[in-house]
Amino acid sequence: MGPKAGTFVLFLLGLTFLSDARSFLHQPTLVSEEVSKNENVCTLCEEYVTSALAYLEKNETQTQILEDLHDQCSLIRGFEQQCITLVDYYLPLFFLHLESFQPHYFCKRMNLCGHVVALVQEARQDTCDVCHRTVSEILIKLQDPDTQVSRRK
Repeated sequence: MGPKAGTFVLFLLGLTFLSDARSFLHQPTLVSEEVSKNENVCTLCEEYVTSALAYLEKNETQTQILEDLHDQCSLIRGFEQQCITLVDYYLPLFFLHLESFQPHYFCKRMNLCGHVVALVQEARQDTCDVCHRTVSEILIKLQDPDTQVSRRK
């Protein structure tokens, strides 16, 4: 059970969450009202990640995810038992890892805290100016030798 198996389980987990994520598209647009109240994207990110973690840490949520993944495994003909074994092995590890998950570090890694926040906040004021500034920032980063080396790897 190497990294490929873990990736497969996470892929199945992602498919399960995808079906739940589609329901958000049909909900009223409360997000824009929330954003106008709190302009700090970093704080919003941390709040959303904290809410998601609280949801995922509930026993009934974990049980439902396990059942859903087992149902998905039954659709994989010929590999059903191996899939169930992988789910049973990696899912508890995934939930255990969530306990040490820090929302602030996640939002920081997603560039939602810091320089990008300023660009997002300015986007409401002047979209063209922000677009030009973003392209300029990208061009500067692309000309940086360290960025060029990391792109080639």
